[in-house]
Amino acid sequence: MYAYTHELEEWLRGPRTSPNEDANPAAAIPVEVTATADGSSGQAPASERGRTIRKLKWILAGAFVMSVFVAIYSYRQTVRFRARAAIGWPEVPLALQRDGVAVLPFANMRGDVNTDYLSDGITESLISNLTHVPKLKVISRDAAFRYKGKATDIRKVCKDLGIPSVVTGRVMLAGDSVEVNLELTNLHDTRGSWSKHYSSRATDLIALQRQIAADVAKQIRSTLNSDEQEQVTNQGTTDPEAYSSYLQGRYAFHNRSYVRLQTAISLFDQAIAKDPRYALAYAGLADVYSVLPTFGGNPSEDYPKSNAAARRALELDPTLARPHAVLGSNEMGYDWDFAGGEAEFK
Repeated sequence: MYAYTHELEEWLRGPRTSPNEDANPAAAIPVEVTATADGSSGQAPASERGRTIRKLKWILAGAFVMSVFVAIYSYRQTVRFRARAAIGWPEVPLALQRDGVAVLPFANMRGDVNTDYLSDGITESLISNLTHVPKLKVISRDAAFRYKGKATDIRKVCKDLGIPSVVTGRVMLAGDSVEVNLELTNLHDTRGSWSKHYSSRATDLIALQRQIAADVAKQIRSTLNSDEQEQVTNQGTTDPEAYSSYLQGRYAFHNRSYVRLQTAISLFDQAIAKDPRYALAYAGLADVYSVLPTFGGNPSEDYPKSNAAARRALELDPTLARPHAVLGSNEMGYDWDFAGGEAEFK
């Protein structure tokens, strides 16, 4: 409700007689005044009415100032939206106004199922590396791999996942040569996307992974110190054969069946044999033994093996998150489905 100040004053003073009524007192409408116990009339004192008027004035002034701020903000947002639309770049929704990135599954350019582990492995390793970038939201492997093999619209992916950046890539393995084409799209950056081509020998895959992680992290956050850069680029081992066995083990684990899980155990054991301090390989064993009872394993044997592998992984690398999750799920008595993100109670 709105009113002028003099109208509010009239309202506070109560009903008044008109000029005609003043001239004819007999025709005036009587006003009943109720006396209080102390003999006062019960009307508000002038000082109290003044305070009330001042409060109303402050409320109206505050409302006016707020309306001015809202109008200015709305105008600036409108100008901003029109400016971005004029250059053909969509405005980023408010839900995306934060640091975040999704690494979508890299495409296997040769389409050879026998080398599919490599494209998946490079993707999963990059996701793991980027989790070490401070204050960066990284979409989980499970959420990202829902887009595997699907035609995707980057803007829709960003909207669905609530992040402004997406990494996509293509991998081709030909003999001893590995080719990787990488592209990073950030909806905040009007300059467009960043891309790079990598070429390496298969035996130098660890160095290639380190370079990819370093380049992507630099594009997202250029202020990393030396310790942060080392964490981001760390692949957990320097043995190429151990690394290859680990990637194949992860691939077998995520495409699970009883036979594939047994294959994953063998591959992780091979990786540990090559590098006994390979924490990620122990974490892989912990994952396999944790879900194996769901596929026909023996819970009384598999859960203790899972716990032992998870504790060994944490001894070697306390920063790993997955072994903690495995220990928690085993303790609660259910298997955690890492691929689907669902818990199955036993």
